[in-house]
Amino acid sequence: MEPYEQFLNDASAALLDFPELRLSLTDGIPVLTGFVDLLTKEGDFVDRYEIEIHAPIDYPKSYPRVYETGGRLPWNIDFHVYPDGSFCIAVPAQERVDCSRGINLTGFIQSQVSGFLFSQTFRSRNGYFYQERSHGTMGKLQFYDEYFGLQEGMMVLNAMKMIATNNEQRGHTPCFCGSQRKFQKCHRRAVRELTKAAASIVTADWNEIL
Repeated sequence: MEPYEQFLNDASAALLDFPELRLSLTDGIPVLTGFVDLLTKEGDFVDRYEIEIHAPIDYPKSYPRVYETGGRLPWNIDFHVYPDGSFCIAVPAQERVDCSRGINLTGFIQSQVSGFLFSQTFRSRNGYFYQERSHGTMGKLQFYDEYFGLQEGMMVLNAMKMIATNNEQRGHTPCFCGSQRKFQKCHRRAVRELTKAAASIVTADWNEIL
């Protein structure tokens, strides 16, 4: 497949759902530019943002990079915007898992981009983010909590250690989560999915915690 071929194919479909976006090339890189409207489930208008969506060379193995170009969002990590202006949409492990499950541009805009912008609108109107994930290491740990569906931090660390040390527990032993179910009937599928999608990232996060 040619570079950016999948992005270009997905962009053709996305433009039907987001008619105020336009496709262009910037230094040979496909970029979607224009406006995205935020609507309620009932179709009522909430807000509008001017954005750019840049294709990564390895799409769909990684998220597109998204920028707000209307001057509404500060380039500040407290607003989940990186110093280069791109959105901090997800921690790296979450991005890898999402992409391993399969993403397309329409779904990415509807879910990740719109969700991010809804949060920004909520903050602008209320002074704080709704259900904001922490920055840095704590934000990563919150992702792992959510991914495994656990509230006990030590159990999450046990799962991360299993992946980081390439030492998966035996399938017939009680699951690390304390459910008393066998590992193979409990969290093995989740551990293996995360290992396949993001083992190197989990290892880096584990070493960061240590």
